[in-house]
Amino acid sequence: MASPEILRTIEELADARDARAALAAAYDAKKADIMRQVADELAALDAEYTPLLAASDAQIKTLEQDIRAAVLQHGASVRGSRMQAVYIRGRTTWDTKGLLRYAAHHPDVLVYRKEPAPTVQLRMIKEEPAPAELVVS
Repeated sequence: MASPEILRTIEELADARDARAALAAAYDAKKADIMRQVADELAALDAEYTPLLAASDAQIKTLEQDIRAAVLQHGASVRGSRMQAVYIRGRTTWDTKGLLRYAAHHPDVLVYRKEPAPTVQLRMIKEEPAPAELVVS
């Protein structure tokens, strides 16, 4: 795709995202109207269930911590009937900058280097819209 076509497609995507945002805003406004009608009932429901959910969350957190500690000490995964605690050994990492400095004097290690293909990430621009342009970096 040539650069003018890429710019057209980027502008089309920005327009599509703007249209989607407008639809979401209309949805949110209608939802807020409906929510106002049932606000008292929801407040009563929250008052009833919030402490129950908090107690349940605290119990779950404690059990998860206990299981993690026990499995780490055990050193192997444990499988229950509905859940399992998977033991994952520590991951090996390398100091890339240090290895590149080392490779400057020992280029034979570079045969073990793998570099993935480039990717593209789409990001919204938060500033005032500027004229579309192709940026070459």
